[in-house]
Amino acid sequence: MWPTTVCIRVAIVCLAYALGSPVAADSTTLILPTAPLPPSHMIDGVPLMGQWWNLPCESAATSAATGHFGKPIGQSTFVDEIGFDANPNKGFRGNLSGPWGGVADYGVYPGPILLALVQQGFAHSYIFRADANLLRHAITNDRPVVIWLLGTSGNVPQYESESGGERSVLVLYEHAVTVYGYNETSVSVMDPAYPTCRAIPWEEFQAAWMKLDGMALAVAT
Repeated sequence: MWPTTVCIRVAIVCLAYALGSPVAADSTTLILPTAPLPPSHMIDGVPLMGQWWNLPCESAATSAATGHFGKPIGQSTFVDEIGFDANPNKGFRGNLSGPWGGVADYGVYPGPILLALVQQGFAHSYIFRADANLLRHAITNDRPVVIWLLGTSGNVPQYESESGGERSVLVLYEHAVTVYGYNETSVSVMDPAYPTCRAIPWEEFQAAWMKLDGMALAVAT
């Protein structure tokens, strides 16, 4: 059983995420940047991390983020703790080894991963949405950020799925990467699909990020 304080923090996070608000896992340390952010920052020690299965890029990206802190959480641990559900806001949707790009075999959104992070000791991890300044702020404070984005170019349709009376939005070619740096022209990411590190121009990055409603998960101990 989780400590009461952890349960309260997780409940606050999940409620705020459902409302689309940026929130820290500890509600007393909600971080909204006010001071000017530096024009660039790079986090050291984020390892290359390839996906163990065809689809769980989210678990691989988060595992790499935890590796920065010297206590990596294995991808299989995330898979075991997240579980499976037709609603990606509740668990992994589909088959881990299914083909990429569709919506039957799909992936998982930030909420279930945050629950696993908190249980594994990363209690100050938090979810936010669609805010480049919050992304810069997290990176400046050496918190790697898992970003959900469109993994292909061009426009793709969105689909609605209903499970247990709850709806979720699914996007073809959903993908997740680990952001570990930025400068004035680009964002530096570790992409677990290859794996490789690369720089994505801000405009291209934000366009792909917004296709997944700007979902982001900052990893912090």
